[in-house]
Amino acid sequence: MLSFPSFLEDLLLRYIKQTYLPIKGASGKPFNDKDFVFFSKGAKALSEAYTSQRGSLPTNYLNIPVYRSGYLLYFLPVNFLKIVHIMNELDPAEIVGGKVRILDVGAGQGTSMLGLMAFYAGLLAEKKVKDAWLDFTLVDQSYAALKDALNLHQAYAEELQKKNGGFRSACSVKNYDLRRGGLKRFLRNFKYHLIVVANVLNEIPDREARVQFIESLLEDHLEPATGRLILIEPAAQQTSRDLQWIRDRIVTDRKIGHVYAPCLHQETCPLNVVNKRDWCHFYFSWERPKFVEKVDRLIGNKKNWLACSYLVLGKKPPGLTPHPGPLPQGERGQMRWRVISNRMPSNGKEEVVLCGPKGRYHVELLDRDTMPSNRAFHRIGRGDLVDIDVRSEGAKYRVDGKYRVQKNDPVRIVKEN
Repeated sequence: MLSFPSFLEDLLLRYIKQTYLPIKGASGKPFNDKDFVFFSKGAKALSEAYTSQRGSLPTNYLNIPVYRSGYLLYFLPVNFLKIVHIMNELDPAEIVGGKVRILDVGAGQGTSMLGLMAFYAGLLAEKKVKDAWLDFTLVDQSYAALKDALNLHQAYAEELQKKNGGFRSACSVKNYDLRRGGLKRFLRNFKYHLIVVANVLNEIPDREARVQFIESLLEDHLEPATGRLILIEPAAQQTSRDLQWIRDRIVTDRKIGHVYAPCLHQETCPLNVVNKRDWCHFYFSWERPKFVEKVDRLIGNKKNWLACSYLVLGKKPPGLTPHPGPLPQGERGQMRWRVISNRMPSNGKEEVVLCGPKGRYHVELLDRDTMPSNRAFHRIGRGDLVDIDVRSEGAKYRVDGKYRVQKNDPVRIVKEN
């Protein structure tokens, strides 16, 4: 389960009070209940705007202090953990160590930057990389937001470097409005190992303009062999379907990129074929911090889950196969799938929707057919990677297939979401 670092919690609360509290002499004191009431006003205004009144926000809303402080208090912890979760989805063998160049487009106050710092510090602690020297370039239209990012970067980098001598991090910022054109005018042809575009595409009104923007990042700024472009959008129906459309334009139509996650194939997204209602989105479980619980109570929310839609793209075809790693003895012919629905119980059975190299399948297990070998079916959750033998359909790619798990069919959860 994902959890927000305690040091970063203390750093955020201290920084918010020192930077944004207008009362003279109060900034040096601990964050208290009155502070939560004061700063939750900005969090509530942003929450309402993000969910139903996006048009009510001014274009440069992060130039307004009440919005910046509200974002730091409530939305930074949530979005911080999304990038950590997505990075955990990648094959460890394909994650670049050593000196890592990172471009964060629409970086705001450095949410994704902080998440990537925590992720690489975790890799070092687990000895999965020998060293990590992160070199961030942050781009945003709000210089005030970038100033927050620089301040938070410095404090967090100092803490992480104390804990691990193999960790280094540097950060530079570029104050630039993407509506003025592409990034090549000042980034030239500089290449990055990681490019993050979080909650930015939904602000570009035209779908084709979004495709052109992503194409320019892939062609002009992504390392061709090891680079990964991470797109994160809200889990709403429209933004998710827009992301699915962009995926197909980039991967299957123009063939200028390959998808690494969450998809397990390079075919047309079946949700774009079946109907205009379904959208691919995921929920991540997390240990909700106490300070987020306090804000939830004040603004009437309850963030028990982290939700988003995302894509990880690269220029080189993925090295993964439908069967990464050996299957357990006796489990032949299984195929790896991504669960793209919640588990749906009804009338003596349970059903889930799976997406994988064979397409999209509605797969059900009758209660009476439950056996020790397939009992894991009843623990499947949205976003999980599972091995299930959908053998009746052969090798044909289906966008709306159906299969019933038999008594002797093995079901294995490879990775829980």
